[in-house]
Amino acid sequence: MRLGDFLISLNLITERELIEGLTRQMSSGGSLGECLILVGCITEPELLRALAMFFKVDYAETLDANWFTPDCLRLLPHTIARKKGMLVGETPAGLTVFFNEGQPSNIDIRDHQGQRIDQFALAKLSQIRQGQEAYSKMQILG
Repeated sequence: MRLGDFLISLNLITERELIEGLTRQMSSGGSLGECLILVGCITEPELLRALAMFFKVDYAETLDANWFTPDCLRLLPHTIARKKGMLVGETPAGLTVFFNEGQPSNIDIRDHQGQRIDQFALAKLSQIRQGQEAYSKMQILG
């Protein structure tokens, strides 16, 4: 099932709103989700909850700063983290890759032993950016 159809099946958007989002996407680029948010059809938290169901991953409504230790953050080069909107954190459930867009199956991040991290959670991009800023400060100070 395609994302637009999935959002309609959850009654989060209408077919008319999907067409509006697709039209915006064709004219200005970006992801369908971004376009639906920009035209006011859906909020970011609604979209992320739906994407979490769609991709069968968790949705982290808030991120705990304690999850993002220097060792975790070093698992993902800062330039890639910024470009892809991702962070790696040590949650109570283990190492988790937090992301904001794309498909988790396309993400290949390894732990310190070279094992693929296969636990993913969607998070708001603003929260991911805050974690990345904290990491940048740690690199400058450390």
